[in-house]
Amino acid sequence: MKQDNLFTEKFLEELQKWEDFVPQEFFSWLFKNLGLAHRAIHLKNHPHDKGNGFYQRNLQIGGLSFPVEIARTRYEKFRPFFLPPGHTRYLPEDYLNLAFSFLLGARSIQSASRALQNIDLPFNQDYLDEVIEEFVTYLETLNSSPLPSDLAAIFLDGKSIRQKVKEGKEVREYTTYVALGLTLEGQKLILGLYTFEGQESQENWKKVLEKLIQRGLRRILIVVHDDFPGLSSLTEAFFPRADIQLCTVHLLRNARKHLSREHYRTFRDYFQSIKNSLNYEEGLRLFEALLEKLPQGLRFVKRVANRKERYLAFLKYPKELRPLFSSTNLAEGLNRKIEEAERACGGYFHSERDRNFRYGVLAKELLEGRWRRPNWKYREIAHLLRCLFEERFSKDDH
Repeated sequence: MKQDNLFTEKFLEELQKWEDFVPQEFFSWLFKNLGLAHRAIHLKNHPHDKGNGFYQRNLQIGGLSFPVEIARTRYEKFRPFFLPPGHTRYLPEDYLNLAFSFLLGARSIQSASRALQNIDLPFNQDYLDEVIEEFVTYLETLNSSPLPSDLAAIFLDGKSIRQKVKEGKEVREYTTYVALGLTLEGQKLILGLYTFEGQESQENWKKVLEKLIQRGLRRILIVVHDDFPGLSSLTEAFFPRADIQLCTVHLLRNARKHLSREHYRTFRDYFQSIKNSLNYEEGLRLFEALLEKLPQGLRFVKRVANRKERYLAFLKYPKELRPLFSSTNLAEGLNRKIEEAERACGGYFHSERDRNFRYGVLAKELLEGRWRRPNWKYREIAHLLRCLFEERFSKDDH
């Protein structure tokens, strides 16, 4: 017990010496002390063994190399847990995300900075600013870089958020307009995460679509979004040759809300069968038959009947793509991550920079993680997408 207290005291004394740092010095210090902590546990479990100083190793995380004093013992074959196997010098890049993870989990950038200072960890504000700026710049680049002129699909969805503004430190409502894409090769893309003050509006959707056009987007097979007022007419004006697909998940939610329990069950069961139709024409015929089974006086039924072609556009595409093209689930998946980031901040983003930092993290996580390569199902039917595209746009000038 005395030995443990002695180790803790020395560890805290060492922390007090840090006023500034460079990354290499920090990781040298960190892994030396991780090794000491592991050795303290080892010696407690092996009373006959003794500490025997250190030996030098050079380790590397990504492109960052640094020397480490590795704690050793005299009798037992002791090896700190973090050392890579054999004489390999490369450590997992997860260690490099230590400061970044701390930032992401904090309520705000300022609170992360204060916490790091209070516990005397060797991070200075300049380094934190570099980490934050990397992701803010990543989002800015994502929202402004050139886009492919041709895409298989785009997915649009608005996400209401709350954000503190500098003037008076009040919290105001904003909307993030999420635009995702699918290439003809089956690659998922984030086309933009644009945030405007106020509730979701047709005017702001027009600004978003104009930005996508200005960045080079021209021809699309299908545009998928919910039935937000005026959005269909906008997307049709910007992409007149594209199919417009209204989200079928929203359709079912609205059916549950507006229909009786018995009629909703009928609607749900029939619609599941329609989603498996052989083709668009058959699906349309079955959908019309379904609507005839519902009370014709209901406003919901009339509204759906007027939009039936836009609820079934996904049936024009290969069956592998129908689950993707029939709803805004792809965009809503990103919206859920935005909600998680918002909750981690305490229910609202503390500044525009804080919001953009977290958005940059989410975007990079997806684009350099799960979305880095096309889904194998989409890749296998890429030739079918190409054929559909050439058939629809064969008369266009390239």
